[in-house]
Amino acid sequence: MQSDNIHNLSVLRNVLSKITYLGYDHNFLYGWLIGYLSYIQDEEEDELIPTGLILNEEKLHKYQNELEQTINVTLKEYEHLANIYYEKNQDIDVSSLIDTNEKINLLKFLYGYLSKMLLNDLEFDNSELINLIDDEYYPQLFKLVASFVTLTKQIKLADCSSYFMDDIYDLSNELQTMWEAEGAEDMSEYFENYPIKVETINLALDCLFLTMRKIDEIRYVKQ
Repeated sequence: MQSDNIHNLSVLRNVLSKITYLGYDHNFLYGWLIGYLSYIQDEEEDELIPTGLILNEEKLHKYQNELEQTINVTLKEYEHLANIYYEKNQDIDVSSLIDTNEKINLLKFLYGYLSKMLLNDLEFDNSELINLIDDEYYPQLFKLVASFVTLTKQIKLADCSSYFMDDIYDLSNELQTMWEAEGAEDMSEYFENYPIKVETINLALDCLFLTMRKIDEIRYVKQ
């Protein structure tokens, strides 16, 4: 129920607690990495670590070594995950990355994932891409958004910094408002009682990963 590279996970747990705003831990970072792997290719802004979001600059002068460790270990984990999902074509299993028995870990993972994936620029004038996004991308993304928003309503974020809590609740409120504005029906019930199932989340992550690869392939063929 953790990453195959136990040493890297242990290092990340230790060093992130020293250099980030409390709450931005390995659960968030693994979500961001899966989003990074699923992200549309060749985007200009492409951060392996969202330093501007998670790093507490007041701590960095004291923990420069920990920052370097974080960068090095995150790169190793990215290469490890890229090998699993790109080269070996394994399915994404959140339980192999984090402890999903604790819902707060799943919430942080989804927060990290959505923080990355929502940066995608999916404005295309190609009908094939538009249909792919409407038929495959948004239905699966909604499952993750609904899970994320529901978890923010269910879980009390104890032992997290106010910075982290403001960020995560801002995103949750923004997503709920955005989806309700786009929906033809009242979505509030979905965001109050959406069933949280790891299997559903895994399937949505897999589908989104494959959809983004299809988008990349179509874009390259059209170029």
